Formats: sequence, structure tokens, C-alpha cells
Amino acid sequence: MEKVRIALIQTDIKRGEWEENTMRLAPYLEQVSNLEAQICLLPEMWSTGFSLDVNFPSLARKYFQETLNLMRNWAHKYRLYLLGGTIPEVIGDKIYNTSFLISPFGEILGFYRKRKLFPLLKEEEYFTPGLDVQCLQTPWGKVGVMICYELRFPEGFQKLRSQGARIVFVPAQFPHPRESHWTTLLRARAIENQYFVAACNRVGKDSPSLSYFGNSMIVDPWGEILLQAREKETVLSLEIDLSLVEKIRTEFPIPPDL
Repeated sequence: MEKVRIALIQTDIKRGEWEENTMRLAPYLEQVSNLEAQICLLPEMWSTGFSLDVNFPSLARKYFQETLNLMRNWAHKYRLYLLGGTIPEVIGDKIYNTSFLISPFGEILGFYRKRKLFPLLKEEEYFTPGLDVQCLQTPWGKVGVMICYELRFPEGFQKLRSQGARIVFVPAQFPHPRESHWTTLLRARAIENQYFVAACNRVGKDSPSLSYFGNSMIVDPWGEILLQAREKETVLSLEIDLSLVEKIRTEFPIPPDL
């Protein structure tokens, strides 16, 4: 299958408010279903926000399995492939910032754990970094995930291209005042690797001095922005033609491993 309809759910996120964050998504998932999207991306840490304080480990442990089960139910109910942004994944005494890919049957098809932890949020004090970059298999071929801060590190995106990715998804909580960085880097990663990039950022505020600009978007392999949100809660949806990846790579060949 060469054509796929992607949906991005751009929402506000309340730190530590699991019930409010999960309830917020319900009407947007209905909208995604009505748009007949086939794969849907959520923002980074959508279920708890970056509620990084002394209570975060207990918050993560309390809601990890419940959140994962909820995403599996959503994927099954709405008959879509759900790339669940990221959630805090608890394995033993470790917590990862993890993106799960779930099938329309509620099956977990794969996951990616954030490798580059954001020093300004002191993520390294709460999360364990992931170990590798790996593509995930879908009916439309291989896709990749890079998470928020990892947008600044091109080597991960290059590895995904070498593994065969034709779309890379970027869930994020990218704040003001770095909107120009967000747009520039997303377009650059698409151009460098000649694949589609679909990025879902959050909106809203964590504090009077920390707010998020949204600007979720889908970028084609030429670096052209095909669809772009503003700074408000919304659902974006677009059908893309993946044959464009091979067409551009044939017409303008760039070796994947320079």
C-alpha cells in the first residue's frame, strides 16, 4: 500500500492529571475515526506531562499499565494504528520515555525508547535512555520514531533511513521560544533523508514562563510543509503517497551513508 492517511492530535497536557489528559483525547479520537485516518500520532508524554518531581516515579508506576491498556482499547475501538506519542514506561526500577505502536486489533507491534534525554528538564534524573534506533513495521512499510529533543541529532534520522523508513514520526513537547528551530529542523531532517516527517507537538502552558506553540506538521521528502497547525488544540489529517519517496530518491539520488 502506497497511500496512507495520517492524523495528528495536538492537545494541551496537564502535568500529573492523568484522568483529565485521557478524557481530553476522547472527542479527538472520534474525530480521527470520522476522518478515516489509518495511523494516528499523539504528543510526547501526553498522559502525565513532564510532572518531574519526587512523586513522578509513583505516578509513572500507577498509570503505566492502565495507559498502555487504554491505548490498546482505543486502537481497537477506532480501528487504527495508534502511535501513542510517548508515555512513561516502567520496567523494574527503570522508567523510559517510550513510544508504542499499536495495531487496530490492540496488539503492540513495537516500541521506541527516547535515547537523547533533555538536560534542561533534567530528564536524566528520572528516565533511563533507550539503547538503539529501530524501525517499526506497518502495512505501509517501515516507519521510524524520534522524540522531541532528538530532532537536534541527525544521526538517528539517518539510521532510520538506512533501515528503510519512509516516514518518521516525531512526538514532542517543544516550547517557546524555539518555534523556528522546530520548523527548520523538521524540514531539514525530511530533506536530508528524503522521507516524510510527521510531527505532533503539544499546546498550552506548564507555567507562566513555559508555554508550547503546537505547530504540528507533515513535511514531504522535498522539505515542503504539506499541513501545519496553529497554536490551538486541533486534529490534522492528510493522505500521503509514499511512492514519492522512491521517486525523489531516483530523481535526486543521495547515498544514505555519507
